[in-house]
Amino acid sequence: MKFRKANINDLDITFCWANDPLVRAFSYQQDEIKFKEHEAWFEKKIGEGDSEFLIFEVEEIPVGLVRMDNLGANWVVGISIDKKARGKGYAPAMLKSASEYVNSIENQPIWAYIKKENIASIKSFIRAGFKKEKELVYQGIESYLYICK
Repeated sequence: MKFRKANINDLDITFCWANDPLVRAFSYQQDEIKFKEHEAWFEKKIGEGDSEFLIFEVEEIPVGLVRMDNLGANWVVGISIDKKARGKGYAPAMLKSASEYVNSIENQPIWAYIKKENIASIKSFIRAGFKKEKELVYQGIESYLYICK
């Protein structure tokens, strides 16, 4: 598995991933995303200096993304896996690789907010070396904060 920085050619696939029903169910913003909204957001994210938007590939086929936003004192991570690639153990490896990469840029803690019912995500973050920091209400939803230092 390898990764590369997202580019404008990834607009369509990231739009599909963002609107996947399972992704929407575990997202903090559950409403379907309109293409124009995604396009504006995506172009901004790939152009920002304080975000790292990485596309992971297996045999040159995109299997998912990890996005890290630098908030100054820490990074905040988000991950999506293509539905055809789920259950193959990619998520922990993707999170580890992305964490190592952003820490080579700026070594700061990486925070992950995860809904309590998102068991698969919790397991992936634990396997990637994240530790549960605390339970909290994040954006009005019972969640956990996991941190990788």
